Amino acid sequence: MKTTLKNRSIATLISVFTILTITLTLIAIPLVNAHDPPYVYQTYARLHVAPELVGVGETVIIIGTQNWALPGALFWNQIRQKNVDFTITKPDGTKDVVHFDLAPDSGGSAFTTYVPTQVGEYTVRVDYGETEYTWNTANEPTLSNNNTYGDIWLASSATRTFTVQDEPVQTPQTFPLPTEYWTRPIDGANVAWAAVSSNWLAGASAGGSSISTGIAEGTRWQEDGTAPRTAHIMWTKPIEFGGIVGGTSVENAAFYSGMAYEVRFTNPIIMNGILYYNAPLGHDGSDGGYFAVDLRTGEELWHNEDPSFMPTKGQLLDYGSGNQHGTVGGILWDEAGTTWRAYDAFTGRAIFNITNVPRGGFEVYETDHRQDITSATSSEGSGASFSVEIAGDITQYVISYDTASDTGWLGLWSVARAVETEAGPLEGTEWRPNGEEIDTSNAYLWNVTLPNLDGTSSPRVVSVLPNDILLGTSSNTALTYLPRITQDDPWTMWAISLKPESRGQLLWKRDYPAPPGNLTRMLTMAPVDKVNRVWIMTDFDTGQHHGYSIDNGEPLWDETDNPFEFNPNYRPMQGYAVREGVMAYGMLFVSGYGGEIVAYDTLTGDILWKFNDTDIMKYTTGIPWGLQPLHVGAMADGMVFAFAGEHSPGTPLYPGYRNFAVNVTTGEKVWDIFGWSSSGLGTSIAPVAIADGYLAMYNCYDGQIYSIGKGPSATSITASPKVMVHGSSVLVEGSVIDIAAGTKQNEQAARFPHGVPAVSDESMTGWMEYVYQQKPLPQDVVGVDVTISVFDPNGNYYDVGTTTSTGDGTFKLMFEPVVPGEYTVVATFGGSESYWPSYATTAIGVEEAPAATPEPTPMPASIADTYLLPATIGIIVAIIVVGLVIVLMLRKR
Repeated sequence: MKTTLKNRSIATLISVFTILTITLTLIAIPLVNAHDPPYVYQTYARLHVAPELVGVGETVIIIGTQNWALPGALFWNQIRQKNVDFTITKPDGTKDVVHFDLAPDSGGSAFTTYVPTQVGEYTVRVDYGETEYTWNTANEPTLSNNNTYGDIWLASSATRTFTVQDEPVQTPQTFPLPTEYWTRPIDGANVAWAAVSSNWLAGASAGGSSISTGIAEGTRWQEDGTAPRTAHIMWTKPIEFGGIVGGTSVENAAFYSGMAYEVRFTNPIIMNGILYYNAPLGHDGSDGGYFAVDLRTGEELWHNEDPSFMPTKGQLLDYGSGNQHGTVGGILWDEAGTTWRAYDAFTGRAIFNITNVPRGGFEVYETDHRQDITSATSSEGSGASFSVEIAGDITQYVISYDTASDTGWLGLWSVARAVETEAGPLEGTEWRPNGEEIDTSNAYLWNVTLPNLDGTSSPRVVSVLPNDILLGTSSNTALTYLPRITQDDPWTMWAISLKPESRGQLLWKRDYPAPPGNLTRMLTMAPVDKVNRVWIMTDFDTGQHHGYSIDNGEPLWDETDNPFEFNPNYRPMQGYAVREGVMAYGMLFVSGYGGEIVAYDTLTGDILWKFNDTDIMKYTTGIPWGLQPLHVGAMADGMVFAFAGEHSPGTPLYPGYRNFAVNVTTGEKVWDIFGWSSSGLGTSIAPVAIADGYLAMYNCYDGQIYSIGKGPSATSITASPKVMVHGSSVLVEGSVIDIAAGTKQNEQAARFPHGVPAVSDESMTGWMEYVYQQKPLPQDVVGVDVTISVFDPNGNYYDVGTTTSTGDGTFKLMFEPVVPGEYTVVATFGGSESYWPSYATTAIGVEEAPAATPEPTPMPASIADTYLLPATIGIIVAIIVVGLVIVLMLRKR
């Protein structure tokens, strides 16, 4: 079997290939004087095969190199060795051949992968064909002369073998996931830690958006890493005056929360363990500068006082080419019309600008794609083709459509494409945009002609599943906060293929009749569920939902019950509640002023569960909503995070509003805490971010940012007496303390001079409210379990008991050492959902008990002791009595 490849990009080979490639700058022949007759060069091929032992179905990497790089060979031209073949001979004698017309690399290397299907020994041979230098200044503009034209590089070959066995070869050992408190940066060898780490880049990474059309994806589904499973607070940080003003001049006066149109902590971003946010200034929610703080400690790393500096999103772009591999730092994008300014996320310094960015495109954070690039300076005008592997590119799906002729095009604009083709000296082989101002007018990866998409309005994008399908509409179906007086009848939806082999092809286009009763049918806030491949419409007037297939447009289900009937409080605030529908885990989560979260199965429309909380009635009366307004703001780690709040609240704020984490499967509460963290504006939901297992949110009750997540602990231990006699007991005492950064804040350090006690997960909510929110001390606080273990004098290790710390953080346990000698005593707190584990040790000594002193043997009683001694005592007593009588008689005289 023979496979012909003009160029091939294999992600698994790139790093190995870079090391093995013979770089042009080291061995390329200089362009010297003309050769007459032409020079003939001997060449030497080398072959690298790894690994040399594999199992059936496992991948082998094959790399061929030659000791020459042809003169003038550059990454972006086609001066290469010709006719390179890999021939793989199987154990049964059959052969597979991989052929390259030209060596893929300017250094002369070629590479491929191979998956064996037979057991036995394979032979691999690389053949470099004879190459005559046919390039000159006429057909290759990058050459400065014709000195080597006609020279010949002779053929060469090399052979290696590898062995295949039935069983898979043991995979390389990886470092385990963290079992102790960890921070950024994550060591480069700990690749498995990607499973527990994450970033929150805002913008398109939280769901694409189309600014000009009012269609928003905004899923806010954190699909990576973990999220907090208790209300444990890492730190709090005031960003303005908050809470109660104090005094009696204005009764119950509270500081302005901004939760009308000047929301605080808008659009937070988390990258590499750093939280980025705008601070308020006076009444304005974002003019107080831009701050970067450590997500785990709250430590300020840098800030920018310029009020116009307002990054809208982050980017972590992973770039892989023949010359460069890895994520290029972190970028904060500050948008100003059609100009985007890139800033270094580590320092806050400006890096580069891009101009002529499309307006109105549907923005998507592409997780992974390949870009094929053709150089502008190329041999024979054909261009050198090469591929770059990209992950984390910011793209826009742009539609240009003329409704008069019903013609137009769809293009995919790309930040990475702009930088690759316009910035730096190597045109796409390296990421080098620093200091550049890059025109992105032509930064399109592809464009296709659109079919007829006629309807009642201009076509626009609703949602995108990259490299799969694009859902669009040609009607006024956008989310609205007021009912529409007239409805599009019919309203039109369509879908276009984004698969490379059928890109731009119309998959379906359907007209749907307007609902009866002049209902306003609109797209749900985040209309597409990529899990079940369903898109959902909502009737503004009733809150009823309707599901459709994105693959063919077929209606799947209609909600028959009226949500306003089972909860009339959905209706207030101009129907804002029905706007709040977000997707994750194959479910639609609807929330709002009704104070409930309703979870739907997007495939069937069935209600899976409802969640509400009535505890607020303990703290206040007269709330017009009945229950506290509750808004789903994020989904992560199998939980739905919902935040309390409302639009334009009065002062003081209603007490008792709470934020919740709810189990996505059962609808049961996981944890909650006092907080007013949502603006209640419907589409703005709540300004929150979740990454690395931590939730960052703002609380209007006190004007502070909160970081919530699993924190470090510290265990201490003492034992007394230190030295004892065998057979005695020892008393072990100690404490388990919360050592999160917030416990060292001024208020907490003053109130808890010996440290903030660690408490159980079940006690965490009330305890955190006591420690950080000035709420009363809970009366039922339970500490954490502590195991006491020993290393005894014989080297044995075993547990001697388990105890539970009290609400003040202390614990105690008494035990009797088994044998004499020196002991190491260990107190271990095994960790919880709130704290990482910790332990402490001490030592005791147990001495042999001294030998018991023998009791003296009693002497046998003698005859004298038995008879004479009692008689003698009796005589003496008689004499004394007679004497006393005589004395009395004399006194009477």
